[in-house]
Amino acid sequence: KGFLSHSLGYSIPNFRVNVKKKIKYLGPLLPNRLTPITPHWPFIMKIWFNHPDVKNLAITLPKTGVELGCNWFYTIRPEIDHVVSYDPNTRDQITADTKDTKNTFYTFWTKNGHRTDQFQEVCYPARVRPEDSGTLAVYLAIKYLKAKEILLL
Repeated sequence: KGFLSHSLGYSIPNFRVNVKKKIKYLGPLLPNRLTPITPHWPFIMKIWFNHPDVKNLAITLPKTGVELGCNWFYTIRPEIDHVVSYDPNTRDQITADTKDTKNTFYTFWTKNGHRTDQFQEVCYPARVRPEDSGTLAVYLAIKYLKAKEILLL
């Protein structure tokens, strides 16, 4: 018996190792057997929706962890790490707005099939299919950035 620390931030108790074949038998991995440990990335990831009501909150809250902003939210809160744009028209307007800025430290994301030189695409199966930048940001945080806890603002 032993204790294995998984690279995705989980610890799996009671595993057996077959030394002859060098195959790790982890047994049935049921959700109740996984216990979270401290991951390498921030524990709470913030996703800011682009709405006028959060402007005062965005200005007053200090930056903690990784933050994602939808559409033009980077103009309200320049400290965010990722900018998510679903619509191709919005994506093109953001590209035109940020092309003169040489010190842009954002990672730009857009929907599947609409990648450009500046924007990376978030690939997702047809059954998931986000319909706006907010749901695309949530999918990005879970699948690509491996968020364990998300705070929607």
